[in-house]
Amino acid sequence: MQRRIGIVRVVSLTLALLPVLATAQGASESGARADLLGVYQAAVQNDPQLSAARHAFKGQAQAVPQAVAGLLPNISAGTKTEITRLDRDHPALVRERSGNTFQANLSQPLFHADRWYQLKAAQASVDQAELELAAKEQTLILTSAQAYFETLRALDSVAAAKAEEAALLRQRDQAQGKLEDGASSITDVYDAQAAYDNARANRQLAQRKVDDAYEALSRLTNANYVSIVGTGHQLPTESPVPSHPREWVETAVRQNLQLLATDKAVNAAQQTVSQRKAGYAPTVDLVASTQGAR
Repeated sequence: MQRRIGIVRVVSLTLALLPVLATAQGASESGARADLLGVYQAAVQNDPQLSAARHAFKGQAQAVPQAVAGLLPNISAGTKTEITRLDRDHPALVRERSGNTFQANLSQPLFHADRWYQLKAAQASVDQAELELAAKEQTLILTSAQAYFETLRALDSVAAAKAEEAALLRQRDQAQGKLEDGASSITDVYDAQAAYDNARANRQLAQRKVDDAYEALSRLTNANYVSIVGTGHQLPTESPVPSHPREWVETAVRQNLQLLATDKAVNAAQQTVSQRKAGYAPTVDLVASTQGAR
């Protein structure tokens, strides 16, 4: 399985966000305005789990070439030098003789069941690592979108809280004016003051939620933002296709990357078991050797 599988799924999820990304202004820098695309791009560069998954995939991908090497021809060559010395007293004789021997061997595996199972296990492990990497990429897309929209929601809440506070402040002032004119009682003033105090507390709470939302964006992207780009109100609202929820569940079961990765892990484990069992099976090699002396 090629890298294309995980990339297609990540791109498909990204395309679903394109109507929102239409308002993006590019990658956000420290102290700039946060937009959805910029938040995601910064999160990709900052997320340690995604970086670890990418390195793990690159490392796991080397298992296939290593397994293939066990099925390729093996060539070995060497040379040997021998020196023979003859030393005799009666009659006196000293003689030396030396020679070089060259040897080359070629071995081609013809049947090694354990190595074939090893290759299949390696391929399944690489597929598993690829799917797990794609799953982490999709998770980061979702996390970035959640952090971005949570900040927008918090900003909307604080705007509503400020409007309510301003309205209740006017209501309190009106009640105070009516009390001075004798048109209302002190109870009305106290009620208006209590409503205003409650609205002010709610506004302060909403402001803290905004600060928490910006802090979550900062942790995700390792960047500080002073404001956030909102979404346009012209986003189309369309009914989902297909409309039946059961079809969506079936599609999710078929295309869930974690489930697919688990299937690949099971396949890799089965191939490893077969490899160990095949270690007792006979093997067939084609061997050629040549030797020469000088």
